[in-house]
Amino acid sequence: MESHNYCLIKKNKIYEDLYEILEDEELIMDNPNHKEEIKYKIKKLTTSYFDNVITISDTVSTSNDNLENLM
Repeated sequence: MESHNYCLIKKNKIYEDLYEILEDEELIMDNPNHKEEIKYKIKKLTTSYFDNVITISDTVSTSNDNLENLM
């Protein structure tokens, strides 16, 4: 029997949050001098989202298990 994993991503507003962070800190995507700071902010934001929004399943072996876990 084949086993599967899935990743559940809850509804979120990551783009809106990122935009607010960049605006608050006056960082501009087109500015090469802001590149590292923006990358740091994105990494920090996605890490917090991973902890709160993204769930990775245990391995399941049947389609019924997948459906039950998703519900």
